[in-house]
Amino acid sequence: MANELTPTQIAQRYAMDVEKSAADYLSGIVGGEAGKRAAARLGMSMRAIARANPKVYDCDRASVVAAVAMSALTGLEPGGPFPAVYVVPRAMRYQDKDGQWKSEQELQWQISFRGMLMLAQRAGYQVRAIPVYQGDEFELDLGALRPTHRPLDRTEEPPWEDLRGVYVVGYESATGNLVGWEWLPRWQ
Repeated sequence: MANELTPTQIAQRYAMDVEKSAADYLSGIVGGEAGKRAAARLGMSMRAIARANPKVYDCDRASVVAAVAMSALTGLEPGGPFPAVYVVPRAMRYQDKDGQWKSEQELQWQISFRGMLMLAQRAGYQVRAIPVYQGDEFELDLGALRPTHRPLDRTEEPPWEDLRGVYVVGYESATGNLVGWEWLPRWQ
């Protein structure tokens, strides 16, 4: 058919549509030229993601613009080998006013652990994850300021099977003061 779009035309139309919508949205929040530059930069990331996962082209336009806007506002970009955020096309089910169930593709913006670390660092915090292995002296008291941990003196890295869990500790970067900690057993 003469009206069918080629994959290249779909990608170009998608890119123009996303960049224009994102630029309009971001210009109101960030400012005219800065919003346009942010939208263009993120538009390139979104094009690469859409090429890798064509389901992105089927997503609701508002959800795509919202994902681009969230990336621009937080400064966390999707894509690449170590993404700060993931953008994931998902089929969302909802009931319309007649009670009929419908499904629509929506692009969801999900922050990765790298993105969380970046935000923590910008806010003046450092986060460390410390593994606990079989043989380590470890005492977990949920009411304590932090767990007691004395690692066994090892000459090589223990196998995965010996991992008991990990505790994550948050510090203020400037003072080194402990902000909090969380224990995650291996099964989590």
